Amino acid sequence: MKQHKERNQLFISATFLAVFFLFQCKGSTNSLDYILFGVSEKFAQSSNGVSVSSPAFSYAVPENPGNGSLQVEISLTKIPIADVTLPLSLSHTDRASISVPSITFTASNWDTPQTIIISGIDNLLIEGNKDISLYIGKAQSTDKSYNGLYTPSVGITVIDDDTYSIVVSPKKNLVTTEKGNTASFTVVLSKAPSSNVTIPTIVSSDLSEGTVSPSSLTFNTGNFSIPQVVTVTGVDDVLVDGNIQYKINLGNSTSSDTNYNNLVIPSVSVTNIDYEEPAIIVTPTTLNINEAGAAKTFTVTLTVSPPGNVTIPVSSSNPSRASVDTSLLTFTPANYNTPQTVTVTPVNNEIADGNVLLNIVLGTATDYGNENPPDVKVNITDDDSPGIVVSTLSTNTSEAGQNAFFTVVLTSEPTANVTVSFNEKKDSVNANNKEGTIDQTSITFTPSNWDTPQSVVVTGVDDDVMDGNVQYQIGVKKATSSDSKYNNRTPSPNFVTVNNLDDDTAGFVIVANGNTTLTSNSNVSINGFATDDSAKLDPQTYSKFTIRLRSQPLSNVTLSLSSNSTTSDGTLNASSLVFTPSKSVAGGWNMPQEIYVTGNSNGANEGNHDYTVNTSVTTTDDKYTSTTFVKRPSFVYYSCDNDVANLISSCRRSGGFSTSEGGGTATIYLITQNSPSSTVTVTASSDDTTEGNVTASATITSGNWNTMLPAGTNKIVATGVDDILVDGNVLYNIVFGAATGGLTYTAPQVPIRNIDDEQVLSFSNISGNTSEDGTSATFKVKLGLASPPTGDVTFTLSCKSGSTECASVSPTTMTFTSSDYNVNKTVTITGKNDNQVDGTQSSCVSFSILTSSDATFDQYQPPDYCGVQNLDNDKLIWVTSLTKTGNLNSGMTVADDSCNDGADPNKPTDMGSATYKALIVDGSTRIATTNGSTSAGQTNWVLDANQDYYLKSGSLPYSNRVFTTNSSKLFSFGSLTTAFSGSGADSFWTGLNSNWTTSTNHCNMWTDDITSGINGQFGIGNALGSSSISSGAASCSVAKKFICVQQ
Repeated sequence: MKQHKERNQLFISATFLAVFFLFQCKGSTNSLDYILFGVSEKFAQSSNGVSVSSPAFSYAVPENPGNGSLQVEISLTKIPIADVTLPLSLSHTDRASISVPSITFTASNWDTPQTIIISGIDNLLIEGNKDISLYIGKAQSTDKSYNGLYTPSVGITVIDDDTYSIVVSPKKNLVTTEKGNTASFTVVLSKAPSSNVTIPTIVSSDLSEGTVSPSSLTFNTGNFSIPQVVTVTGVDDVLVDGNIQYKINLGNSTSSDTNYNNLVIPSVSVTNIDYEEPAIIVTPTTLNINEAGAAKTFTVTLTVSPPGNVTIPVSSSNPSRASVDTSLLTFTPANYNTPQTVTVTPVNNEIADGNVLLNIVLGTATDYGNENPPDVKVNITDDDSPGIVVSTLSTNTSEAGQNAFFTVVLTSEPTANVTVSFNEKKDSVNANNKEGTIDQTSITFTPSNWDTPQSVVVTGVDDDVMDGNVQYQIGVKKATSSDSKYNNRTPSPNFVTVNNLDDDTAGFVIVANGNTTLTSNSNVSINGFATDDSAKLDPQTYSKFTIRLRSQPLSNVTLSLSSNSTTSDGTLNASSLVFTPSKSVAGGWNMPQEIYVTGNSNGANEGNHDYTVNTSVTTTDDKYTSTTFVKRPSFVYYSCDNDVANLISSCRRSGGFSTSEGGGTATIYLITQNSPSSTVTVTASSDDTTEGNVTASATITSGNWNTMLPAGTNKIVATGVDDILVDGNVLYNIVFGAATGGLTYTAPQVPIRNIDDEQVLSFSNISGNTSEDGTSATFKVKLGLASPPTGDVTFTLSCKSGSTECASVSPTTMTFTSSDYNVNKTVTITGKNDNQVDGTQSSCVSFSILTSSDATFDQYQPPDYCGVQNLDNDKLIWVTSLTKTGNLNSGMTVADDSCNDGADPNKPTDMGSATYKALIVDGSTRIATTNGSTSAGQTNWVLDANQDYYLKSGSLPYSNRVFTTNSSKLFSFGSLTTAFSGSGADSFWTGLNSNWTTSTNHCNMWTDDITSGINGQFGIGNALGSSSISSGAASCSVAKKFICVQQ
């Protein structure tokens, strides 16, 4: 028994070690040669077990039985009360065999090792060493403490003697102790070497935990197959440092036999068991936790089995910042070395109170030598950094009263009230609240509402000036609070950008004859006025109008008026009017001023006729001085010649004067030079009653001689007469007879035209528009008569001579007969590309003179038909005059609004309802390309595919082509023929790189002009290369123009 106990290295210590490995190593090979306690299926904590050992300290066997075998000794660790049988088997029966299938122990031989022999099986294959297992089956016995006992398998290496290798066995799970217990492993060669093989070094990786002997090994042809034993001895220390792992490292072999020279030999893993006095191990002893983060844990374990239960109190030194999930840990003799976990959970208080250091206090353990474990330090990182967050404005404000809002909120709970104030007059453009107001100048947050965003409403102010969309900033001041973390803190950002949309239009408001006319950038000519040469018509009734400005000018506006009459037909009451920037005062811009014209005699009878009062403007105001923004209105007067010999004259207001075959009427009044002494009767007739009839007479009295009243008896009404002839608009005359009564005079006849309602050709059913892309449209044509012609009617059709809109017409010849004269026939017209921006234009068809045997139609010339519209496929490019900083508040929306701002002097005024977008990207809501060559990633891009773009220069039509896009809606800079601007001093925000991808410089999606390091990419004028869109990056606080693209 002495020899057995020495081989197992002091079996008296085995009980502790076996218990340790029951929990730690679970049957791994160790220095005690598998002193293994089985785990009974019925008795979980059974002390009965099986001891497995190798007399040679090796668990390797040659595959060639001729080179030796492996002996393994097995015994029980406790006397049984009945026989115990252990089944034996190998995991790979093709690699080795076992001498017996089972062994049986009795109460008399339980502690006598029984030897089993494992022999290799030589397969003559070069396949390397093979690891197999010795299975020791569940014990079979009527002794309940042994029956079903589980014994872990034993690892065995089968050495391939067909290859050259150095075999180390076992290679892991060796155990030493601080009491000096040793562990052993063996080293052997697989085949005989031709010369000595030396392992030059064998060393411990941690001499404070274990030493090794010998320090080298040498094999020769005589001992190569005899395992050489290496012994590892545990080293004691005074530290409660737990079980420490270390390695035994073997140096590469040296030999003049090349098969064995410089072979790498695996290290051997060893664990040194700590045998210090009872201790409590806490791991880790420091935790770092974010206040808003996940909980963290530490573990507590005992080093020595206690005689009874051990309890350790657990508490937090600052429960308001961190809590623990248990207040007491309890260890038993069965679980003393099983780590118990304590969870530490941070408390998120949302107060910016800084980082906190606290302790998880572990109290003195009971019944464990009064051991006091170390406390766990916990560093709580505060995630509630104080801050004041200001949002961007929700939308644009407008002078029409559109409101917007921004919000302010704190990022952490304050310890006292926090007040944030605003300066809405930060920018000079909003001095005296010219552009906008806010509903409150300060807001206050409390510890209970700090995380609820508070809104500030911004209202646009109507300033009456056509000043365009105005951008300004509302300042957000530093906070005031008795909370030191918030007092004097700067909000982020410390401003809010506002874009106030203009609703003012420069122009005139004209009131005449009960009607109001608003003028701006379109030509306006107003009719409905009359004067008489004898100056007897009341100017207040027949020649007066009032006029004022539509918007407030920045300086005085002088409106000059003059008559173009060459016969001195009327005298203006004023030749000029002055409108000042003042409002609602005499002479102010919004106060109507009166103009009227008094008739005047030139001493001759030149007949009735029209003349015009024209206007002109003198001012330094940039809008009113420009005819681009403000066209000059004109006023047409009808002069009634009732002076000199014309005792009686016909008279009417200016404007259209005709009858129509549909029964349309026209009225003419008879006025005199002076009030008649008695009633005057004037007869009237038509000189062509096939075209018009007139009332038989008019009566002039002292009450109506100088008036033109609808109910007056001094009027003659002409009514058009219908016929079935295609005779066009026919001129006929109202002929007056000699007056009777208070005056004897025959008034001059009055010419009047009767509008024909017959159409030789009748047009209908237009299918749509043509386009410059070559799209066609159709319309229908037929003869416009109620009865058939007596002969065929033939004519040709063609595009109107010189047309830039019509490419072709089909058919080119058309004939109507008496049987199909009233049947619609289809005409197809195709649009023409004129290679210029001219907007939508009429596409006109011309007809030849009709030929027919029916005299009604023969030689009739139909008018051109222009009912089809040709859509322009050419697009316009222009550059704004007005500028904006890189903070556009609403981003792309404001950039596009700038391109549609009527106040910009460069915006085209001759493009009708055309709309524009800015050539600018932000990487999210607008992207040109993500790869620099195709339309990949393209989003809301402003250019069209395969499209010609022309630069605004002069006036419509625009024929200066700038570039043509490709199928990816991009263009190469070799095709840019004209710079966007002729001035190299011009620059425009684009956000583009030179290859059309989005630059990182886009002023935070064009919403930021204050954050440090934030810039915006821009292009420059007078450039044909990529610098036209990407010249460099500039601070977002500077103002630049935009390139505008027609949509």
